[in-house]
Parts: sequence; C-alpha cells; structure tokens
Amino acid sequence: MAIHLEPHDPDWAQRYELVAGDVRGALGTMPLLVEHVGSTAIPYILAKPTIDVLVLVDGTSFAAPDASRGSWDELSKWASVVR
Repeated sequence: MAIHLEPHDPDWAQRYELVAGDVRGALGTMPLLVEHVGSTAIPYILAKPTIDVLVLVDGTSFAAPDASRGSWDELSKWASVVR
C-alpha cells in the first residue's frame, strides 16, 4: 500500500486547534497536555494528511469522561473527521 504525502498545508495547524478544543471540551481538566504531533505539525515538509494529536493524562487519576461532556466514541470519530 502506497503512502500518500502532500506539501505542507498551513490549515493543518488550524484543524489541530479545532480538534484540541474538542478534546479539552470533552475531557475537561483531565488532559495534562494536548499536543499536535506527527508530520503535519512540522512546517515545510511533505506529510501524510492526517492530524495526529497526543493527549497526556495523569494515570493515577484517570477516569472515563463524563457522558455530558463527550464520550470515547466521539473522540475516536475525530480521527476520521480531520483526515
């Protein structure tokens, strides 16, 4: 299977910010860090057009998100939305 690469798109940073806001909204104060990682986070290089997001949580206080703020199913859907 061939890997599809594209020239850097400045909109990728904006798309990450939208996803990061959704993650923070769904998880509240749980994430210690929400970071744009992967090739789309590096300006001026060819990249797979997939926004990769790293979410760091404190494992000692980890709990599933409150259903009123979102669900893991919703979080997993973002992966397909931002491609």
